[in-house]
Amino acid sequence: MLRLDRILKKSGTFRFAVFLLTMMYAKLGGGLGRHYLKRGNCSAYVTSRSVATGSNGFNLGAGSNGLMMDSKIRQYIDRSRSNNNCPRKRISVRSYSKDSQIDWNMRSIDVADLNQSQAELEMKEVTNEINQHDKLYYEGNPVLSDAQYDALAIRQKELEERFPHLKLPDSRQNRVGYKLEGGREDGTKITHLTQMLSLDNAFSEPDLDAWLSKLQRLLPEAELDFWAEPKIDGLSISLRYENGILTSCATRGDGFRGENVTDRAPALIGVPLILHENGRKLPSLVEVRGELYMSVEDFKTLNFERKVANESLFANPRNAASGSLRQLSLKDVRSRKLRFFAYDVSVVNESERLPSTQSGLMEWVESVGFNASRPSTRLPGDSKELIKYHKELEKARPNLTFEIDGAVFKLHDRNLQQKAGATAKAPRYAIAQKFQAEEAETTLEDYVIQVGRLGQLTPVGILKPTLITGATVSKATLHNFGFVNELGLRKGDTLKIRRSGDVIPQVLRVVKHGEGEVLRIPKNCPECGGIVIEEGARHMCTNFMGCKAQILETLKHLVGKKCLNIDGLGPQRLKYLIDKGYIEDWSDIFNLENKIAEYNSTSGETHPNIAPNGNGNISNLKSEDGNGNINNLHLEDGWGSKSVDKLLESIRAAKRPPLHRFIYAQARRNLGSSAAKKLASHFGESYGRWWGAVLDASKGEESD
Repeated sequence: MLRLDRILKKSGTFRFAVFLLTMMYAKLGGGLGRHYLKRGNCSAYVTSRSVATGSNGFNLGAGSNGLMMDSKIRQYIDRSRSNNNCPRKRISVRSYSKDSQIDWNMRSIDVADLNQSQAELEMKEVTNEINQHDKLYYEGNPVLSDAQYDALAIRQKELEERFPHLKLPDSRQNRVGYKLEGGREDGTKITHLTQMLSLDNAFSEPDLDAWLSKLQRLLPEAELDFWAEPKIDGLSISLRYENGILTSCATRGDGFRGENVTDRAPALIGVPLILHENGRKLPSLVEVRGELYMSVEDFKTLNFERKVANESLFANPRNAASGSLRQLSLKDVRSRKLRFFAYDVSVVNESERLPSTQSGLMEWVESVGFNASRPSTRLPGDSKELIKYHKELEKARPNLTFEIDGAVFKLHDRNLQQKAGATAKAPRYAIAQKFQAEEAETTLEDYVIQVGRLGQLTPVGILKPTLITGATVSKATLHNFGFVNELGLRKGDTLKIRRSGDVIPQVLRVVKHGEGEVLRIPKNCPECGGIVIEEGARHMCTNFMGCKAQILETLKHLVGKKCLNIDGLGPQRLKYLIDKGYIEDWSDIFNLENKIAEYNSTSGETHPNIAPNGNGNISNLKSEDGNGNINNLHLEDGWGSKSVDKLLESIRAAKRPPLHRFIYAQARRNLGSSAAKKLASHFGESYGRWWGAVLDASKGEESD
């Protein structure tokens, strides 16, 4: 296997390899964002705006030298190569799929105003987008808030109602959850005794009224009353018991089959391994359905521990619960304190009947050893009573020990539930009424500009601290300067804000303009002074090789657990080493051991001392002659010979990562961990095959 420290010595070839990797990813079906190539002292800056990804993305194809680039890109690289002192040049490239050239402004058009060809294009795009986000959600890595996802689902439903003949077979409206392509590492999946359905959503009082009217038409002779309970924001699972003994535990999956997580069941709080009989005969075969969740307090503790350990934070308790169940060992799952609420029971043998009402069923559930979600209650069949419960639950929400995102209403009579039946994806007898994201007014006191690892400048508003959904909000993203200009933001503005998905604070609009300074687009990067360019709504720092903020964010990504997993190099230590000029590129990390050895041979000490917080008398990291020798770095509390040894051992191990981790470490836009795995699998996770292709392509370009 090739070692990274050896690859990194060939800096020119390596830079070309980074560029080529991204080109190859486009060929394999991925999107292409902003990419750089540095050869000598000249940096090439290439942008693309993919309208859609497809097999012909960027017109890459096999050639005699391994890979052939689009002629414009080839010419651009030639120009860069011919002049080591050339100024930064910029080109923009559009790549199209043969099949899809959708106008992304189309979603601003009302569905009723779309023509057939527009609707067909958007139907494909929306369906594909929803399917991809379903996959991310069921893998425990969602990127959309509930509100954003619901907006997509509503758009798809409107399209299908207006153009039913264009409905696709893999539409979300035809299924429950996400169709499984594989289970856990052992590949096992479990078929549910009966289909595990999801719920339809009501987003407003008229939606709730429409559902009630439909039930009354389905059951005209019945006197309807309802069971109301909180909608727990967690992960649905199904527990199977045979003669009272737990035999399997599975996620919802696609509603028919779920991922086998039986080996995690002993670690789940509220999941009895043996049901309590309490003088009642238990069903011979029963499945108990419910929600797995993490309490608010346990979630805060987990994120605090992850922050201290320099690990990425979970966005919300649901993500934490999902990721923990699927990815951790039994011991680790137990430490996460995942809890279970039961909300439904399914039996196969009709003679083993359960209570005939929902309240009776919940009493049975609690009698055999489960917990049921509270506050729950029986309500008359009056929409005013349902709406009243929903509002009272929303008021109580900040005081609950678990996250909820709405209320669930279902027919109280379980015989009527059977008569009402179900669609292919949801029961007709139940509905989830979601909460609106809570909004509040506050004052924009100031703003700061954050620089991301790819150079994007993101303005962040500093707000007067305001309580929303039980959390104090003091900052909110302003997205980009296009958004800032659209609202005409200035210091002192009174803003309407909300917590999007109850997690990310979001500015909605200006209530009243203040008299303070207008927020202006900087001409130079606030971190490094580099030139700022406009790229659509984004503004980018072009000094990607010299901007310490970009270097820091890139190196934080590099040393993270999903990339090279180097312990002992947290943000503080990395920032200190970058500020002192000791680390300028990630190749310097792999050269750290050599520099320490060089220092040891001249000083007679075992290790240099390292002080990330700058305490004590700290001399320059580099000697006056600029050769990069380490002089005397003073010791920070907690650092010693063992700590340095551990760091060096971690760096040595990182020299031989799996290929997909190395590719992901490149920190290219639109080249995430799953795309990196796809690219690495193209080469069979073989560094030799990958590097050979890079060298062949590089030789071919050099000879042109």
